[in-house]
Amino acid sequence: MKIFFATDIHGSEICWKKFLNAAAFYKADMVVLGGDVTGKIMVPIVAYHGYWEVTVRGERMRLESREELLKVDQQLRDRGSYPAIVTQEELDQLNSQDAITDRFNAEMTRSLDRWLDMADTKLHGGQTPCILNGGNDDIFEIDPILESAPSVTFAEGKVIDLAGSGYTMISMGYTNPTPWDTHREAPEEELARRIDAIAAQVPDMNRTIFNFHAPPYGTGLDEAPELDALSEADGSVDRRFTQEMTSSLDRWLDMADGKLRGGAIPCILNGGNDDIWEIDDIIEASPCVSFGEAKVIDIGGFYLASMGWTNPTPWNTFREAPEDVLATKIDAVVAQIPDMERAVFNFHAPPYGTGLDEAPALDETMRPVLGGAVMKPVGSKAVREAILKYQPALSVHGHIHESRGVTKLGRTLAMNPGSSYSDGVLQGAILDLNEKKGKVGKYIMVNG
Repeated sequence: MKIFFATDIHGSEICWKKFLNAAAFYKADMVVLGGDVTGKIMVPIVAYHGYWEVTVRGERMRLESREELLKVDQQLRDRGSYPAIVTQEELDQLNSQDAITDRFNAEMTRSLDRWLDMADTKLHGGQTPCILNGGNDDIFEIDPILESAPSVTFAEGKVIDLAGSGYTMISMGYTNPTPWDTHREAPEEELARRIDAIAAQVPDMNRTIFNFHAPPYGTGLDEAPELDALSEADGSVDRRFTQEMTSSLDRWLDMADGKLRGGAIPCILNGGNDDIWEIDDIIEASPCVSFGEAKVIDIGGFYLASMGWTNPTPWNTFREAPEDVLATKIDAVVAQIPDMERAVFNFHAPPYGTGLDEAPALDETMRPVLGGAVMKPVGSKAVREAILKYQPALSVHGHIHESRGVTKLGRTLAMNPGSSYSDGVLQGAILDLNEKKGKVGKYIMVNG
């Protein structure tokens, strides 16, 4: 039996389509989606007389035709967002968290119904077995929708016979606690009880696959950006990060030298508030690009004035300052411009209240440190202990998008295919199960 396993597509419709096509493309006998099926973001599209307006990644767009509307609608869906077409009055009514949640859930479940209709067609009405499970980010309302779908099997808490192959799969979408207090998470001791309850139903542990959304702790399948304060007082993490980053920047500049024909095609780069100071000298010394900070650069009769500094952020980044200091910096660079009518401002901070500066509101619990430079294990100890205790042939996981990889725990092959859903890339794994030997014969990690 050949299985295609993927996970954590988070509402990306293009990834869902690729998942449905994976059975035919990879000649798999079964497809399994391990959890975090649905998305997290709703994007209002405001309908006016004869046009629509929407803000996508900070850019306000006016859509003049239904073709443009449908194009943006699909782009949003492919990125894992739920477009919600609303009137201005309806938008104004989304003035409470309850109202937003109700509308989000309605858009999400409508999208899930749309996906299940696709599945019914692509999987030939259930002829190609498809197993879906929720993950910690999935609301509980999806469970009865998946349970009632004719073309997929909802896996949570079940022992599923895999199409007469002699293998069984047990599934759990719950994870150990996260900083975000998501829907399906529980303390380790509760996870252990859940695992034991379902494992007790397994007829042959040697022919069992664990489909647990939480990866096992400390295996390399569970590493994620550190969100707490750095504990390395000697600064070694910062130094290593700087070393790796500047090495990558040198590589980029080598690429630029080739692609830009040694500077024949002008290229201006500038730092932003998240960029460390060490990049300035590297960019300044590059023969194929121009470093813009605090300079006025003649660009064919126009004058480009650049500033990478911003007003203060919650993250206390490198290039930020109070508004009065920004004003002083701006005045200093603008004073160099010979003709203000031909000036171009290249300022990293957008102007306030213009629609160019809208960003998600964050509370104090949502502050990643150093841009996710520090990694630490965050997976489940209960899952790890269960794998070591029961030693299944295969254990597949998701939840931690960054930790794509394979490891062995005793005799068990444990795998996290990772997730790059926001890029429209479906990461997965092709797994060949050897019915005779009762083990995984071959596996390969794939992207598509």
